[in-house]
Amino acid sequence: MKKIFTLAIAALAALGVNAQTVETMDLGFDTYPWNYSVVPGTDLLLTFNSQWGEIGLIGSSNAINPADYKGYKIEYEAFPETASATDGYIHANIADKQYNDFATDATVMEQDFNDDVKALASITKFNIQSKTANTKIHIKSFTLVKTDGTEEAVTKAAAGGWGYASPVPTAYADVTYTGQYGGIQIVNADGTAPVYSHETDKDKTYNYTIELNEPLAAPITVELDEATAGFAYFNFEAGAKKLEFTVSDATAVQTAEDGTTTPKDVAKIFLKSMSESGYPFTVSVKGITRTLSGTAGIENINSNAKVDANAPMYNLAGQRVNKSYKGVVIQNGRKFMNNK
Repeated sequence: MKKIFTLAIAALAALGVNAQTVETMDLGFDTYPWNYSVVPGTDLLLTFNSQWGEIGLIGSSNAINPADYKGYKIEYEAFPETASATDGYIHANIADKQYNDFATDATVMEQDFNDDVKALASITKFNIQSKTANTKIHIKSFTLVKTDGTEEAVTKAAAGGWGYASPVPTAYADVTYTGQYGGIQIVNADGTAPVYSHETDKDKTYNYTIELNEPLAAPITVELDEATAGFAYFNFEAGAKKLEFTVSDATAVQTAEDGTTTPKDVAKIFLKSMSESGYPFTVSVKGITRTLSGTAGIENINSNAKVDANAPMYNLAGQRVNKSYKGVVIQNGRKFMNNK
């Protein structure tokens, strides 16, 4: 019996060592994005820092004909503690002709369009708008109800607007890069940055997977940033549909020209365009997950990088270089000193 008990404890211990935690991550877009635009999903965690701050679920890019629809339904989570006793909370603003308040003690709002909205040729504005500053709401889903009673899920929002805190987390999005160094953040579900500290996370390994709806139309880079600048880069070529990289004690480092490495703490992670040309192009993100394991020291994972002597090479700035380049380069997902 003692032997069986000991074996059981050992088995449980082994499970603990190898246990992995899978987290769902989001993209975090900015109020005023630089060198990119975004069409986010309609699962949005919004924090408004200004009165009358707003963000669009419907805009000119996804306008609808009100003659085809009876009304709408929004599933949400309210944060009553952020409401104002005098100014109220948050409402839906439909074309400046209909305003419906989100109740702080409910989770669903269902409304029919009023006669003023129905008289419009099209609805080009359906905004979530805050009636006071410093409010918070989680929009979980947005559904249009057709005249025959059937429902039509709206999975992509118009975005735009102003007065909301960045970054706004969204589970999936179409990101259109319009210039070099455009970058959108990878964030936790609550919008915070997935930081990594060599002091507190030394024994942790985070394996990230970015699933795309379509293969990459152009190269893209994942950039690890410290407080002020990028220091490590994972490059993915056009055609890739799954982007995988690892943040650990071994990969959260800055590599100098002589090959020496310096540990750096990660403050932010960006999905960034580094190419000098080829704009615009769109990256359609289906979802992002992060797997936490307790084993440190695993090198960068890149399922799209094959051991190929003719594979593209990049310098530490993420710029593509040829074989005559002298210094530290990244090829096939590996860093090495190129002295050829």
